[in-house]
Amino acid sequence: MFAGYKAQIRQLLIIFMCGCFAACVPELLAEDASKTPAPPAEMATDPTGLRVLPGFEVELLYSVPLATQGSWVSMTADPQGRLIVCDQRGHLYRVTPSPLGTSSIESVETIDVDLGEAQGLLYAFDSLYVMVNKTKDFESGLYQVRDTDGDDKFDSVELLHALKGSSEHGPHAIVLAPDGKSLYVIAGNLTDPPTDIKTYNVPKTWREDLLLPRNPCPSGHNTGRLAPGGWICRVSPNGKQWDLVSTGFRNPYDMAFNREGDLFTFDADMEYDFGKPWYRPTRICHVTSGAEFGWRFGSGKWPAYNADSLPAMLDIGLGCPTGVAFGYGADFPAKYQEALFVCDWTHGRLFAVHLEPKGATYSAEYEEFISGTPLPLTDLFVNPVDKAMYFTIGGRQTQSGLYRVTWKGETSTAEIATTVNATELHLLRKQLEAYHGPARADALDFLWKYLGHEDRFIRYAARIALEHQDVDLWQARVFEVSNSEEHNPETTITGLLALSRIEGTPVDKIVSKAIQLWDSNLSDRQRTDLLRALAVTFSRQGNPDLAAGKLLAEKIADSYPAKTQTLNYELCQMLVYLDSPAVVPVTIALMQQAKTQEDLLNYAMSLRVAKSGWTDKLRTQYLTFLNEAEGKAATGDYVGAGHVQAVVQQMRADATARMTADEKERFADLLNSSITSVAPTGSPTPRKFVKSWTVDDLLPQLEKVGHGRSFENGKSLFRKAECIACHRFDNRGGIFGPDLTAVAKRYSRPVLLREIVTPSVQISDQFQNHLIVTSNGLVHSGRILERGETQWTIAVDPRQPSAVIQLAAEDIEEAVPSTVSMMPTHLLDTLSQEEILDLLAYLESAGDPKHGAFEQLSN
Repeated sequence: MFAGYKAQIRQLLIIFMCGCFAACVPELLAEDASKTPAPPAEMATDPTGLRVLPGFEVELLYSVPLATQGSWVSMTADPQGRLIVCDQRGHLYRVTPSPLGTSSIESVETIDVDLGEAQGLLYAFDSLYVMVNKTKDFESGLYQVRDTDGDDKFDSVELLHALKGSSEHGPHAIVLAPDGKSLYVIAGNLTDPPTDIKTYNVPKTWREDLLLPRNPCPSGHNTGRLAPGGWICRVSPNGKQWDLVSTGFRNPYDMAFNREGDLFTFDADMEYDFGKPWYRPTRICHVTSGAEFGWRFGSGKWPAYNADSLPAMLDIGLGCPTGVAFGYGADFPAKYQEALFVCDWTHGRLFAVHLEPKGATYSAEYEEFISGTPLPLTDLFVNPVDKAMYFTIGGRQTQSGLYRVTWKGETSTAEIATTVNATELHLLRKQLEAYHGPARADALDFLWKYLGHEDRFIRYAARIALEHQDVDLWQARVFEVSNSEEHNPETTITGLLALSRIEGTPVDKIVSKAIQLWDSNLSDRQRTDLLRALAVTFSRQGNPDLAAGKLLAEKIADSYPAKTQTLNYELCQMLVYLDSPAVVPVTIALMQQAKTQEDLLNYAMSLRVAKSGWTDKLRTQYLTFLNEAEGKAATGDYVGAGHVQAVVQQMRADATARMTADEKERFADLLNSSITSVAPTGSPTPRKFVKSWTVDDLLPQLEKVGHGRSFENGKSLFRKAECIACHRFDNRGGIFGPDLTAVAKRYSRPVLLREIVTPSVQISDQFQNHLIVTSNGLVHSGRILERGETQWTIAVDPRQPSAVIQLAAEDIEEAVPSTVSMMPTHLLDTLSQEEILDLLAYLESAGDPKHGAFEQLSN
């Protein structure tokens, strides 16, 4: 009785709190859902305004009615060449495109099954496979949809395997394996791998493997989310068997196989990390068996040189990866039939990536194939029936469209030979990967000779194969002293790395072997790999004994500083960990020589937890570095602006926590930074109410955004309307909202206007507040930064990153996603119509005062 009463009270509290926010707090006002205006009717982006490589033609076949058919984010084709697409938050549709030469479709029909919200679609094995990423109605997981009576209508839906994960980092694409006998599925880092995996190509030994303490992202994104991160699985057609192929991604949306059977994906960056040493750009990865790509939350992301991970094949830069496909089967020139095409949602770019075999992997170059404003690309594929490329735009309730790409140039489009031309090293890697499963009696003698191979991908494949074997059969072999080729230093280093990842490894034997190896004629890269083996050992197995640790510190300190930057980074971390007094003065000198902000911040990050070797002079220099870095971030002289400023503040807080009371007093002036925030806080200057603007009021005026506007006025209004408090724009601004620099690349003017006027209609899970109910009856509103086992951390003011509260985990009864956006409504109500148009023009300009919107029209 009382439990039911308590639940009712809790729900009333939540409703009351929402009502209070809507009625009493201007920053959180929400529109009544019944009064929310319908999305503006609009055509998808006109293809004549797109930038397209010469010889190619883009046709707009269909502008998707947002109000009735939503925003399309995934696509496949059936054997008849008809397209099957899905609304991110709604239904499945079947589209019959018109024949080539006619820029239209013949029909679009709703698929009459109780399923939707798919971010992955594949027609195979006489079935439609659907990967649901739950938004409201359907459970996340892999589904099979069939036509059981042959009437050309789907009538059967079966959930093959539920998945724990949703949101924009949930389950994504499905593709057919090269042999046509299985499926591959991919998921972002907020999706748990299935618990019933049969075969682990990636050994099930993943950990965070961080030597020094990390800091979370100041905005709280993904805080507390541990390894393995995003993953790829191989799945049987009936969904019964799942094999884990690769881990360590952030949020890849799609993937594709080449003719050689090699798999590629396009992984996401963490845009808040831009300007920090651990930033990893959007990256194209060659996904091999057992591959680990090193995503960890916050500052814990592994550098690409870590020997227990694989590097990206190609870094692209800032963006938001979506669709991926090879051009095989397209009536394109040979170069583009062979190209890997990848979509960037944020910046409206479709890239053509050209691969060349290199060792056991590939090198690659890319070019912009198609781009436009707005062009929020979601998916693409080559239709095997008409041999044209199709792509969709949409996502997050933006205007969606279906496009077709064909070749109109003179170069031949004859289909190229489909023969497989794998290199010897590719074949060798595949041989080693055959041992990425249950232990085999014939494994050790074969793989051992490749642990020291000069090709990183071969060494990696051999080590993963080794970790799958019984450690009792090979541990002693790692420590053997031999001058034979199979016991060269490279082999031993790789063997030590394998041992470091296995529970119960003798720490002091590894340290002793490492000291012995350090005196060998090792390259800087080999020493970096050896330090990684030690770092993984200590992070998993614990500290070395005092004498061994001291001896190791003295040995490696003689090599600090080294000639290469990567070795210096690792030496710095290891010497800080081993509490060497030699690390601080050398590192301060390296900071003085730093040529980039990332270089300086990398060293500063390690020194923040250093305990020994400080003098007053060194401490003063270190804190001065931090204050100067914060100042440069605050003024926009450092890329990353507010996010970098917040990270520097974290470093200072960590350093302060390790100082004595006397030190805190002596350095008080340096510790109490008075840097002005890059995102000014506090109450803005009051402005007079002008009008309660609606979308319908302003839609007819949007054409005027494109000309005759004022850049300076728009820039001023961006600050006066407090947009800058939460959003970064042109390298300035706050850290709690999305970066708006490229907003015009993904949102058309009507959609951008809708997002500003009615921000609660569409709330990305990345920027969603929660209402947290505690056992004492209180309801807190804020963004969950960390869900720890004993304590939760909640940010309660998006304009003040340091404004956080801690709640005991045992006291939390419920956390309910808020339906009210953090972004205030009525932001425009103190602006005139002309000011609103200037603000929109400024947002479209990406901060460029020479943008066409600011050209003044002549009388």
